[in-house]
Amino acid sequence: LSIKRLDRSVSTGLGLGDEKDVERKKPVEMVSTLKRQYGGAHTYHIHSISINSDNETFISLDSLRVNLWHLQRDAQRFPIIDIKPKDMASLTEIVTSGTFHPDHCHTLMYTTSRGRMCFHDLRSSAILKEPAKNFEIPETAYLTKHFFSEVLTSISDAKFTADGRYVLSRDYLSLKLWDVNMEKKPVEVFPVQPQLADHLPILYQNNALFDRFQCAPSPDGTAFATGSYSNRTIIQGKSTPAVALTAPVPTGFLSKTSEFKMTPAIPGPSITQTRFNEKVLLCAWHPKQPIVAVSGFTGLDVYEQTSGSTMDDPSPGLALRRSKTVF
Repeated sequence: LSIKRLDRSVSTGLGLGDEKDVERKKPVEMVSTLKRQYGGAHTYHIHSISINSDNETFISLDSLRVNLWHLQRDAQRFPIIDIKPKDMASLTEIVTSGTFHPDHCHTLMYTTSRGRMCFHDLRSSAILKEPAKNFEIPETAYLTKHFFSEVLTSISDAKFTADGRYVLSRDYLSLKLWDVNMEKKPVEVFPVQPQLADHLPILYQNNALFDRFQCAPSPDGTAFATGSYSNRTIIQGKSTPAVALTAPVPTGFLSKTSEFKMTPAIPGPSITQTRFNEKVLLCAWHPKQPIVAVSGFTGLDVYEQTSGSTMDDPSPGLALRRSKTVF
């Protein structure tokens, strides 16, 4: 990875009688260095990595397997979860995401394409099979079931809140907030892009129905961030309506702070106005500060809370500012 920052100025004195400061451009290059490589453990694409709270181990996840690693032992891993059947024709679900508990180093969670969130306790056995807790909405709770039901219930991402009491999950049409002591239903359901629910056949044909959006809770657990199409970032308050931050597409490597639109998230743009090629898939909230970083196919946007406002109740033009765009 090499990042070049092209607009750094350096002041140079000429030393010829009258000293003059000459501003000239000097590129600054930042290069990452590979410290350790953990390889040969996954057959399929690795989609999730999570560091344990003990700061000694981490997990890596692909669609069928979860491996446990020690940070100092790159040649040894422990396959703790393997859902690959003997006959792949009988495969009914895949792993979609996973993470460790923020405080309990023995607890991890992974989500599946069937809409399940499985909690496991590393103290129970070396190979984890049956989950200690299984969070899933029963099929009988859905009023209707159709061809796209399984795709819509698939969980693309899930994150613990900082206190570990709740879990935020994201599926294609909504955010769900779960209490870790209630396995049968979420405590809150927040629609994200309900206007697309009537156009599922079109979304299926252009593969948009399989887009995997991430989610992120705020440090205090009172607000949640996720992405959508048309370069929209959704900020959902726990007790306030959601707002959508729509940023223009960046035009340079490092662009200056630019304006963005802040509008109510519901209802969103119609399907004819939705730009499906501009999607905010990745999302992260700073662990201590009111800063949200989101990214899609158009760049990296960093939003920061301005003084005198709160993240869970943003007012148009006041609550957030688009502090940086890196393309």
